[in-house]
Amino acid sequence: MPKFDSKGKYNVRITDANIRECPKPDAPEAFMLNLKGETPDGYEGWGSLYFANRVITGGMSAGMTCAQSSIETLRKIGVKDGYLGNLQEAILNGIEAQFSVDWEEYNGTKELRVKFINPINTTTPIASADFSSLLAKLDGVDSPEQESDIPDDFKAVEGQQTGDAPF
Repeated sequence: MPKFDSKGKYNVRITDANIRECPKPDAPEAFMLNLKGETPDGYEGWGSLYFANRVITGGMSAGMTCAQSSIETLRKIGVKDGYLGNLQEAILNGIEAQFSVDWEEYNGTKELRVKFINPINTTTPIASADFSSLLAKLDGVDSPEQESDIPDDFKAVEGQQTGDAPF
């Protein structure tokens, strides 16, 4: 099976996994969970989740440890409770993920590597979208009749093109 041949996002089925210990001076407990993903059209690659007590300082997982973030990723892709003991069963049942692949220099050589493992983004056709429940998540805005929180000086001004800021 060929490896990924271009930068991009690939929806994959997770078909294998292994663990590699990788202790560091500041994280002697650290290990990597490597997940093999295969696309329906025959490409494959390995992505890694890092498990350590090191706290993430930026991005969506800021404030979590690397281990907490990795467990959350496992949970989101379909591993029951994000528990490593449930991973093999999840793989046998056909879990899927999205691999974000990008160029990276490693030992002086540029190569494509899986940089992120995420749940697959799903969409809903507009005809079957439940707008009431979607809007209810936005601080109680659940109907077109509800009054807006937008200050008057940010509302559309007659003659102003849509999208222009009023300043």
